[in-house]
Amino acid sequence: MVVRQRPAGAGCKVTFVLVTVAAPLLAPVVLASAAAAAGGDPTGAVTLVENPRAPVDYVWVLVAAFLVMFMQPGFAMLEAGFSRAKNVTSVLMKNIVDYAAGSLAFWAVGFALMLGASWHMLIGTSGFFLAGDAYDVSTILSWFFMLVFCATAATIVSGAIAERPKFSVYLVYSVVVSAIIFPIYGHWLWGGGWLSSAAATAPSTSQARASSMRSVATLRSQPAYFSGRGLAGMTRTATPDARAQRNPGGARHFHPLVRLVRL
Repeated sequence: MVVRQRPAGAGCKVTFVLVTVAAPLLAPVVLASAAAAAGGDPTGAVTLVENPRAPVDYVWVLVAAFLVMFMQPGFAMLEAGFSRAKNVTSVLMKNIVDYAAGSLAFWAVGFALMLGASWHMLIGTSGFFLAGDAYDVSTILSWFFMLVFCATAATIVSGAIAERPKFSVYLVYSVVVSAIIFPIYGHWLWGGGWLSSAAATAPSTSQARASSMRSVATLRSQPAYFSGRGLAGMTRTATPDARAQRNPGGARHFHPLVRLVRL
């Protein structure tokens, strides 16, 4: 009996097609539902009346977000240059799909957990799918600005683990980081969480207060690197490569970027 093997990369292509086809089909339905329950200012007409300078502010924020967004192709090219030729397509596909899947996860769940109404200063509880009061031009702008940093956090890890995980496993990781890890950590810092008030409750002595505030400032300025490289990247790079597990007596195989992280 002849066993036909599935071509390498077939799973990547199927997942990519599902993500890229399902998203455009589902988006109009969800957006229509959000518009029906809108309680904000999705067109920006009211915002413009209240603040005539809003377009200038919005353009500035969008330009800053676009600059961060273009880090994505930069990461893709960097990782492709460090990868072997046979894995370049997979690496590039992961960088594309993690942004697509991460964007949907952050839109549906992540943004609400990050900047929604705080529950015991731990997680947000409102604004899921940007519906209701969250269907507002200012909220959507904030969502997009936070999205690009969330995608950066998810993509940082891909360089540390390039050529190692299966495509399906990496896709699940991207969704988890975009929907849970980055948003919850971001809520602690920027959404009224317990870390956002840490500086106000610093120790009484000036030296201890300065040290505490420096620690808080470091945590508040680097959520993407902490949640990406710190929580996920270092955990995965500390795990032995599957090739080394199959060949315990042989040399251990680590990607060049992994070796840099291990230094």
